[in-house]
Amino acid sequence: MRKASAVVVLLSSSLFLTGCEMFWQWRQVDYKKTGASDLYPFESAAEMKQYLADQVKARSTPTTGGWAGLFGFLPLAGAAAPMADMSGQALAGDGRGDYSTTNIQVQGVDESDVMKNDANYVYGLGGGRLYIAKVVPPDAMEQLAQLDLDGDPDSLYLRGDRLVALSRNYGGYGTGVGDGGVMAAVVPENFVSYGTVVTLVDAADRSAPKVVKTYRFEGDLVSSRMIEDRLHLILAFYPVLPAPAEIPATPLDDILPKYVITGDDGTAAGPSPIAGWQDFYRPADPDGYGMVTVATIDTADPNAEIASVGLTADAGTIYASTKALYLTDTEWGYGPNVTEQTIIHKFTFTESGAEYAASGAVPGRPLNQFSLGEHEDYLRIATTLGRVSRTGTSSVSNNVFVLGQGESGLVVVGEVRDIAPGEQIYSARFLGTRGFLVTFEKVDPLFTLDLSDPNEPNVVGKLKVPGYSDYIHIMDANHLLTIGKDAEDVGDFSWYQGVQLSVFDVTDFANPQQLHKQIIGGRGTESEALHDHRAFNYFAPRNLLAIPIILYEGGSGGPTMGQHTFTGLYVYRVTVENGIELLGRIPTTDVQPGMVGWYYDSGWSRGVFIGEHVYAVTADQIRSAALADVNTILDTVTVSQ
Repeated sequence: MRKASAVVVLLSSSLFLTGCEMFWQWRQVDYKKTGASDLYPFESAAEMKQYLADQVKARSTPTTGGWAGLFGFLPLAGAAAPMADMSGQALAGDGRGDYSTTNIQVQGVDESDVMKNDANYVYGLGGGRLYIAKVVPPDAMEQLAQLDLDGDPDSLYLRGDRLVALSRNYGGYGTGVGDGGVMAAVVPENFVSYGTVVTLVDAADRSAPKVVKTYRFEGDLVSSRMIEDRLHLILAFYPVLPAPAEIPATPLDDILPKYVITGDDGTAAGPSPIAGWQDFYRPADPDGYGMVTVATIDTADPNAEIASVGLTADAGTIYASTKALYLTDTEWGYGPNVTEQTIIHKFTFTESGAEYAASGAVPGRPLNQFSLGEHEDYLRIATTLGRVSRTGTSSVSNNVFVLGQGESGLVVVGEVRDIAPGEQIYSARFLGTRGFLVTFEKVDPLFTLDLSDPNEPNVVGKLKVPGYSDYIHIMDANHLLTIGKDAEDVGDFSWYQGVQLSVFDVTDFANPQQLHKQIIGGRGTESEALHDHRAFNYFAPRNLLAIPIILYEGGSGGPTMGQHTFTGLYVYRVTVENGIELLGRIPTTDVQPGMVGWYYDSGWSRGVFIGEHVYAVTADQIRSAALADVNTILDTVTVSQ
């Protein structure tokens, strides 16, 4: 193997993914020819390699740009090694027994989070470690253990006495100058850059957790779901490829993303391809040389083989029901013929993993996972098409499509178009035969949709109130609890103000009503729950709500911000009858008088309810309080780093 000169810079697989996605979004997508959404299996390893060669070449021309067009192919120095509802819909946060759990979208489809808890323990991530703390009794809490994790810890799953930790590993390789002065990647022999790490932990003894098995995957962690004991990982990988002419002669195993398994005795097996060419699909319209794999691990049987399926495409919003996984890929086109559509790929869950089922396409782009929902095998998706402009020259509209699986793939069987022209979707939620949308430009219209007939969905009701909602939570069949921002209308636009909680009554579906509203702070006030539903904990059995708040007070409205006066957990009792009642708040960060702008905090914050107590949990501490007196802290555990 020829050697290049000294390392110049470190690059990771995540950098390649980010760089390609960011750059490709903003160029003319002229290689999208038909708008078709179908996926086709590769017939041979040679066909897959030729496809990759064609895609590298296509993205190296001046008209299409892309990473290769910007910096060349980064050919390896003599090698081609890769770089490092009510039916199924959750009334999320219901909890188990007398304690709350992670707020999820769909009942039976668990989502990972930075912390998990059960009736007695909290399991959190901080300082590159997993920590376990005993929090019952709440006035004598103690940290029991901590466990170093490989990579940068991302999130956790909890299954009884077992923990599954997901981490991101930002390893990389170097670049130098090879023969003839050509920039080349400096890749050690047998080098693999593992972007995602899965660690199975036996926590039966909470004071001495043990690593059972470690999986290291090439590729960035896009998302994950756990159904019963099966962990489904969605991974995105961009290989470093040689010049197009060299790809057909390159062993495919040197290109495909790999994984290594390490047992509790330190013995490693691999590297092996996550999926073989037989498991990969290509889109009808070529979509680059990026690879997405859906890898399934049976966490209850660490000796079981990993089941995988892959496609040569990008991964956007991910949604999962108990039956199927939906992967979206939004495509933009610019120039004289501006287009915007979202490709949807459906994978059905089998006894071992995920299996490709069908694909479809709809105009526009989804906001997030709550823009999708499945009911009786029909997928509903809400999209925004176009961009909002203060000048009024742009055209923007919102749509809801219902798709069913047929012989020709995922087919639109019903639709509602042009909802709230000139505005864009800020939140969405589907529940059984009902749908809810919030759009925003200057005021917050809440739309109710009747989806009982998949072929004839329609908007039934509409309510306009100031501000907007970022997240819609289902309190019960006829009431919604939302979190968003208050807004001050100044004519052509609105100034965002404090965090706003609202309770809506949708019993009369054609005439939704706002029953209660609570505004927290002024302009500058933020909450992690605005952007991450897992930070929103509504514990339905006790009508309790906990949300993290960064509070700014004393502003005069409009663009003026006040002073930062509090960071911590707000605790409410929320009922239809009595509204949103503040029980108290627990500080998680000491605030200095007059402090403004950015400041240190632990990075994440969660509220947990266990029995008659509430806990404010962060990466570096846990504080407890009684529900009868939330403002009085009973005990604090500082997590040792």
